[in-house]
Amino acid sequence: MMQHPSKLIAIIATERTGTNYFCDLVGKGLQLKQMWEIFHPHVPFGLTPEDIASGCNISIERVQKMSDIDRASLVRKNCSGMVTYLSGLEETSLFKIFPNHLNAKQVRRQILKNQKVQKVIVDRNVIDVYISELKAGHIQKWGHEDTSEIRVMIDFGRFEKWLQERRRWYSHALEILQSSGQDYIYYPYSKISSLSPEDLVRDFHSSLSSVGIEVESREGELENLLQKQDRSKSYSEKVNNWDEFQRQADRIQFDLKSSFLNQ
Repeated sequence: MMQHPSKLIAIIATERTGTNYFCDLVGKGLQLKQMWEIFHPHVPFGLTPEDIASGCNISIERVQKMSDIDRASLVRKNCSGMVTYLSGLEETSLFKIFPNHLNAKQVRRQILKNQKVQKVIVDRNVIDVYISELKAGHIQKWGHEDTSEIRVMIDFGRFEKWLQERRRWYSHALEILQSSGQDYIYYPYSKISSLSPEDLVRDFHSSLSSVGIEVESREGELENLLQKQDRSKSYSEKVNNWDEFQRQADRIQFDLKSSFLNQ
């Protein structure tokens, strides 16, 4: 029996990998139900009260009375119902899933092993991600803020621990997708950053078509796109102790050009 194409797309990534820009762009260029971090622990970004009520099987009046964090808790507890609801919508939907959104069992059962969900893995150079995360954490703002003038310090031990956790997240996802024979889309940040907005929309549209997902393009120009927060070029402009960090990386033969999956 032929399986119907997925109507729900999950962006498998971690913070600071360019997914805000990517999701904003493809949501404006393609006819998708554009969502964000629907399983975020503080705010279910992108879900309407109607979505939450339907996915969690409660009244919309009850949802409307809840605080953001209570809605987030409800959605995360009922992630199976939310995924089932979103998978059944007529319009193709897209959301992001990060390491801290759900527990490992929920991610594995409801998303990674769920063949009704199309997976897109967004990968990026690990040093770029870590520096971007440090800068955003420094000002406690994760978008719409220029961080070009901020310089940070990198503790190599903390970096190694962070990298181990993030690589475990990516490799676990990839292992499940490959072992279950699922088609997934691998999307490196280099493609997101190098293609023009119009070309990136066309490329992603083609990638979706290659796995059987057909969506229409939206008419009109792509406007008011999110801008890059950090315009500084070299690592020495971003990191105060870059020379020391580079020496420690060389000592353990760590490739500064590596991504999480090195594909």
